[in-house]
Amino acid sequence: MQSTLSTRPLTTPRLVFAVMAMTGLLSLSASGQIYAIDLGNVGPVYPISEPDFLVEVKLIVKRKVDNGEWKAIEQNLRRDAIQSLEHPLPVGAFTVAQENNVRYFDPTTTLQRDILDPEGQVIFPAGTKVNPLDVVTVGSALFFFDADDPKQVAVLEQTQTRLHGQVKPVAVAGSYLALSRKLDQTIYFDQAASYTTKLGIDVVPTLVSQDGNQLKIEEIAPQ
Repeated sequence: MQSTLSTRPLTTPRLVFAVMAMTGLLSLSASGQIYAIDLGNVGPVYPISEPDFLVEVKLIVKRKVDNGEWKAIEQNLRRDAIQSLEHPLPVGAFTVAQENNVRYFDPTTTLQRDILDPEGQVIFPAGTKVNPLDVVTVGSALFFFDADDPKQVAVLEQTQTRLHGQVKPVAVAGSYLALSRKLDQTIYFDQAASYTTKLGIDVVPTLVSQDGNQLKIEEIAPQ
């Protein structure tokens, strides 16, 4: 059935007829029985004049490809992506350690639901306190620092020597990829401040290592 749009004003008789028609339609809808009837055209009918959206998008893209603008857009996106990787924004507000300080972090957590074995038997009921360091060992210490601060980088190198290389550098700010190439080693970045937020770290450089079933958090003042 072709959709139509009438331009004739609704006179009083036509208005009454329209109300009656709508009332009947609602009644049929409530009963679940609706039948389509072609009533023909009332008033002039006009074709749809709006252009097809997808066709318009394709035409715009084609014009940009033809005039070279699309290539420039791709180059700008690539440049911005590289820039964000080479010079990421700091993951938070950090102050430089002014003195050496040590504190401890207890990773104990309370289970929110039962832990089941493969047979469905409860091995750890909800409410049980669990410390992962009771059963696992952290192999390498984590060193959080600003990769753009030469003094903090010096502390990193000194710490790696002291701990015989058992240290994973984790940058919280700075051009960590450039430093990684310079030192010829992998340097991680604390994406979304996941580690520093969990451990409550807001001072750098900071060394995190396992001490029994706790984490030892050492703030080291650069010299």
